[in-house]
Amino acid sequence: MEEPSTVSWNTLICIFVQAGECESAARLFHQMDLEGTQADKVSFLAVLDALGRITALQKGKLVHGELHHSRFQSDVMTNNAVVNFYGRCGCLRGAKVAFEATTRQDVVSWNGIISVYANNGHFEETFDLFWRMKDFLFKLPKNTLTLVMQSWVVGRMGSRQH
Repeated sequence: MEEPSTVSWNTLICIFVQAGECESAARLFHQMDLEGTQADKVSFLAVLDALGRITALQKGKLVHGELHHSRFQSDVMTNNAVVNFYGRCGCLRGAKVAFEATTRQDVVSWNGIISVYANNGHFEETFDLFWRMKDFLFKLPKNTLTLVMQSWVVGRMGSRQH
């Protein structure tokens, strides 16, 4: 590729992520940086997705650091991607910190952090977040209610087994 643009890099990275070649996608992101091409929002979204899929916590923390120093640090979509990344890696503290650092939390942000706790088996925190979300939003989306109910059922089943 002769002087590839950010769009060219992003296309390749996204193709690798979609093909399940997440290690290759992460290497391309790193190579893009080494060659001096500036990452954009799509770059960060794609690489965080890739690193979350392979639970590459340390590499993702580095990308999160880069993102923090970029013009996308306050972007709600990239912040949601960071929360999702940490959740996939089982790093609840990282997800919580990223969520709380999000300046404009929307329904997707709230559903994301609730999913992180539910998917990692932290049902009490799932309900606590649900009640916080309820105070934050006037009308709760149906998919959030479904998620919380599923967590409640799984939590109840788990408590019966112990």
